[in-house]
Amino acid sequence: MSLVWREQIWGTEPQQKHDHVVENILRDKADGWRHDYYTDPSTGYDVHVARAAAEVQQHRIQIKKYEVALDKTTARLEASKKEPKEPEVKKLTQKEAEALEAEYITLYKLKCEQLVLLDGSQKTLQEMEWKQYLQKKRLALLQTLRNSFMLDGDADYMRRGVTWVEEYIARQRNA
Repeated sequence: MSLVWREQIWGTEPQQKHDHVVENILRDKADGWRHDYYTDPSTGYDVHVARAAAEVQQHRIQIKKYEVALDKTTARLEASKKEPKEPEVKKLTQKEAEALEAEYITLYKLKCEQLVLLDGSQKTLQEMEWKQYLQKKRLALLQTLRNSFMLDGDADYMRRGVTWVEEYIARQRNA
């Protein structure tokens, strides 16, 4: 931890609401440091992040499919407007042209809906990634405190540090 954090930790009054974390570290010490509770980087948000990322990807795939379909529809409409002498020209009847234009409108609306859904999914993903980051940061800071306590045995500093970490993470969640 940086010198600034060390100074902030010394200025922090321990709070009882964080005693469960202190007790975990003390239990780890009593059992010969074999628990190492805070070393695992996995969080409760990992599954949520994966699901949100999969949802974002599904929307992107669907948008791409609509874009391909829109391009094909546009190409067919444009080809029907060319001179009959050109090889790729396939004249459409009025009814066929109107049907293609209606299909284009429908596809475009569906693409727009997917874009709106994508935006919402991306926001959800960002929120989940932020929560995941904060949880990983919390675990890393608590692991650092635990390791520091292993080396110096300063229980008072560790108690203050636990309160500082928990309050710091709570402030970041609310920011």
